[in-house]
Amino acid sequence: MRKVLAGLLVFALFFGAGLVKAEYSEKFEATYKIMENGDANITFITTWLAPEEDINKTKELILNMSVENATNAMLFQENKKLEQAGMYLINGTLELKNYDSEGPLIKILHGKFIGLAKYYSYDDTWELDIDVLRLLDLSYAYQNGAPQEDLTLDSYFTIELPEGAKDITVPESLERAANGNEVKLESTVEGTTVNIHTFIKIKANTSIDELASLLQDYTLLPITYKGFKGEESYETWNGERIVKLGVHKDYVELNTTDRLMSPPTYLIQAKMQILQMGLENATELLKQQSLYQFQIQGVTVKDGNLTITGIRGNEPLEISAHWILQNFTKQVDGVYEYPYAPNFGINPATLGRRFTYELTQSSLVEITLVDGGEFVELPENISKEVNGNRLELKVYKEGNKVILNNTIFIRYGATREDITKLVEDVPTEVFVKYKLSEEKTGVCGPAAIVALALVPLLILRRRY
Repeated sequence: MRKVLAGLLVFALFFGAGLVKAEYSEKFEATYKIMENGDANITFITTWLAPEEDINKTKELILNMSVENATNAMLFQENKKLEQAGMYLINGTLELKNYDSEGPLIKILHGKFIGLAKYYSYDDTWELDIDVLRLLDLSYAYQNGAPQEDLTLDSYFTIELPEGAKDITVPESLERAANGNEVKLESTVEGTTVNIHTFIKIKANTSIDELASLLQDYTLLPITYKGFKGEESYETWNGERIVKLGVHKDYVELNTTDRLMSPPTYLIQAKMQILQMGLENATELLKQQSLYQFQIQGVTVKDGNLTITGIRGNEPLEISAHWILQNFTKQVDGVYEYPYAPNFGINPATLGRRFTYELTQSSLVEITLVDGGEFVELPENISKEVNGNRLELKVYKEGNKVILNNTIFIRYGATREDITKLVEDVPTEVFVKYKLSEEKTGVCGPAAIVALALVPLLILRRRY
């Protein structure tokens, strides 16, 4: 979830050495003016209401260090926290009020966020994530354990959407209370203006688990709207894997090639890491990791080597391996089973609300019974399409050879619901089963193939 600017709570933490333990209370007013391209001009006003003693101490600090230095320090701290949440404030300015008079201390922040609202051509929708539940602020409050003082955050969000915005949706209302803790959220829409009010009261020494229980089963959905097109900016992940398995009477010959073609930014990062390690060291590390995976699965490695190519320039990053193995394929009642996952291991339960990049992935598995034998069971063909997302498995048999050609394409912005529909009827595992002319025994299974990831462990990044 994209996080909004924290309230004056961070200010208290920044200057907070020696502050008294008493109820902390603030009023936060945030105004977002969303432009047609998704950028947002923002004004955040934080009014620090209590505790009075801490407010007065902070005012003294401001005057002692000069208003200019205090303002610059606070702006730096705000920017730092925003960056940790993946947000970058442009042309930020900060103003303090009431630092030299009685009453609440007021902080006013102005600035601009680029691309705060995201456009998805997938369903022609704009989405705007705002941390109206102040989760970022609360995470700071809990960074050293449960706060020892009561916290009250009274927040008002005004989001002015572009003229012509329609089909506006807002977060669902929420009202929870337990053990003196309260969380409330109310949303209204007037024309193209969204108003959200949240009230959060946390009692002293409330554990993070108690706080989480207040939000159990509640999903904070984004503000969405339609009405005009926008520009999209996303990464395209494009990779392929080729597995060739030659089955002999008393061993198998396994050749694998994993190739990553994009995105360029990640390829550069991965190649730089390999170069920093040294190509020989990186190759040896991957080889040892692969040997370990074979070992723990009971596979005997008679011989093998691994190479990494394409580490310079714009070439695809490629990892190739050649292995001579025994006890590689599981045998049941004289039949050998080669398992394969045609759904590419995608589990919709682990996905976010939308797919955040475009994915093109292919997998080609070729199994050859070199010394004779017969295939006794093959997977069925699979072909599915949901709103432009596609998954396909084609199975071919050519004499003593079987080929599995598996591809998947997922669009940028694809919803979790659509990805669920895409894979819900696809088996998590299918089998190629065969007999050999001369019966041999085998243990363990070819899960070791999975261990040779498209992106090796030293540069591993989740791909779905």
